[in-house]
Amino acid sequence: LNNEPIDLNILKNIMNKYLDQGQARNYMMIKSILLDYLIKLTLYQDALNEINDKNFMDICTEKKNFQAQREYFLGKISLNFGNDKLNSPVEHFERAYNVLLNDNITELTWKVLLELSDIYVARGNEIGRAHV
Repeated sequence: LNNEPIDLNILKNIMNKYLDQGQARNYMMIKSILLDYLIKLTLYQDALNEINDKNFMDICTEKKNFQAQREYFLGKISLNFGNDKLNSPVEHFERAYNVLLNDNITELTWKVLLELSDIYVARGNEIGRAHV
């Protein structure tokens, strides 16, 4: 994402059109852009509301990589936002990693591994580096 503002209503309209058309992959692509943007703006509660949206949760149950994506975003939010409904960032990123473990390497795989490695290095945890 560059530094140009994004109209959230346009994103949501596009996302809803994809949902109505049953295009889950495109819906998830737009949802990811929306979540990245909300997190970038530190609108963590808004991002959490989007993650807990019923339609999003239903789609995440359809494919395991969608569930991994949801865990990734929960991890990103929990890095900076205290909420008693969120687990630790490591728990979310490890869940995402475990879902992706036996699949082909994708952009999401390296994003999850990067987040885990950053956390492990910040802790000084040498055992955690085995994941990287």
